[in-house]
Amino acid sequence: ADFALLCCSRCCARCRAAMGGSASGLCKRRRRGSTGNEAAQRKQWAEAGVDKTALVVRAISGKVLFEQEAATFDTSLAEVVAKSCAQLGDASSDSVRLILQGQDGVLDPSTCLGECVVPATGECIELMLVRLPGPAVKVEALSGRRIELAKVPQSGGGCHFDRAYMFTSLGGFAERPRMQYVKTSNDDKSTPASQVMWRLTLNVPVNVYLNFRSQQHISHTRARTWLSEQGWELSQVASAVSIGVPNGPYTGPVYMKAVDTGTLDLYGSDCSEGVYFVFVETDDGS
Repeated sequence: ADFALLCCSRCCARCRAAMGGSASGLCKRRRRGSTGNEAAQRKQWAEAGVDKTALVVRAISGKVLFEQEAATFDTSLAEVVAKSCAQLGDASSDSVRLILQGQDGVLDPSTCLGECVVPATGECIELMLVRLPGPAVKVEALSGRRIELAKVPQSGGGCHFDRAYMFTSLGGFAERPRMQYVKTSNDDKSTPASQVMWRLTLNVPVNVYLNFRSQQHISHTRARTWLSEQGWELSQVASAVSIGVPNGPYTGPVYMKAVDTGTLDLYGSDCSEGVYFVFVETDDGS
């Protein structure tokens, strides 16, 4: 192999901790340089005739996220991860790990490069940044109010955590096994259309549907602006029907957006009738 992954017991223990205790995908084979001693590891670099080496970090797609022409033994993997995440734009350091191309192991982000890899003379170290397993969809209300991803309710099911409003029909969202409902707090309804109201973190491809309360919810607010700017398209999916004040029962237009993975910001409802309803359908059944 061009590069050696240091699989000492100390390294593997760190890897297990980094991956939540799982043995899957961790260092499994002892390779050259397994003493776990920093002095010995530095000696291995010296014996290989390496003082500095080129370093490249790629996404799974092959996109280059980070490059350094003269990485050293002491190059901080935490800094490499942080700079790589900055290029992705939708990942945090605690949600990803580095792996060595062609090797079966995860690099501990709290270490330096030389503790994990012994490069061959004149070769470039190729690392890959991968996301840690997590929920397919994570939802967050920037107001801090309660929000949860749930099963699509039945007719008579509740719309919100902070209101007694109910659905009388789920329209085109019913009986679709991969569809889920984002149950929210209706007090978020006053969030300005220029501000992010809710945030979805997506680890699988999804179709996201926004079911507005009424046509006025689009025409009498600034929702039309951010829907257009963010690439939302009017959908033919039939609207859900809900009771509520002041103008219920409510039924309105449905907008859809297909998203691969990453972060999706949903902007303010800015409407006295209430917030729009959010449905999420995964492409792969996750």
